Amino acid sequence: MAAAVLTVAGPVTGLVEDHPETMRALFLGLVAGSVLVPVRLSGGAWRGAELGLFALGAVGGLLLTSLPSTSLEPSPWVVAPAAAIAVCALVLPGVSGSFLLLSVGLYQPTLQAVDQRDLGYIAWFGLWALVGLVVIVKLMRILLTRHHRGTMVVLAGVMIVALRSLWPWQDASGALQGPGADWPLMLLLALVGVAAVQLLVLVESRLAARAS
Repeated sequence: MAAAVLTVAGPVTGLVEDHPETMRALFLGLVAGSVLVPVRLSGGAWRGAELGLFALGAVGGLLLTSLPSTSLEPSPWVVAPAAAIAVCALVLPGVSGSFLLLSVGLYQPTLQAVDQRDLGYIAWFGLWALVGLVVIVKLMRILLTRHHRGTMVVLAGVMIVALRSLWPWQDASGALQGPGADWPLMLLLALVGVAAVQLLVLVESRLAARAS
């Protein structure tokens, strides 16, 4: 992951800035294709309690993706909590660390710091990302051990509603708009994203079956 970040930060910045609709369509497909993972891992049909947990996850996802876009100075005490929270994207499907950084105006400074090899910024961000990762991993281990089914149902709700922030057609403030004339291309890119994730899931399942 470190190698990928160090090599693609610059190009990704350009793609997101120059082709926002295209990139959102692709990521929409990637996240949509991942929704089936927690649904499958939850096991069986959902009953009343599970439906309530799904609604709870959906509300949480809606609040997350409805955050107003702000701009903060990338001071150390702003970067620290942002990094600790954004790293949850590594262990919580459907939660976008990039979206969280974008919401507080730290997405661009962070990508620029990586692209320009700002070691001070990178080290500080990485330190607090590690702190957040350790805390969240411990919490997820407890939840998955004691409440596996419920945790998967909540994550499914978060993921489905998180698709809102990846709708390709948005104005500058993030308000959703109707599909444009380029909708066939956007649909194709979304389907490519879905297919890519499902292919990875299939490969992982077969490798796990062989190992067992």
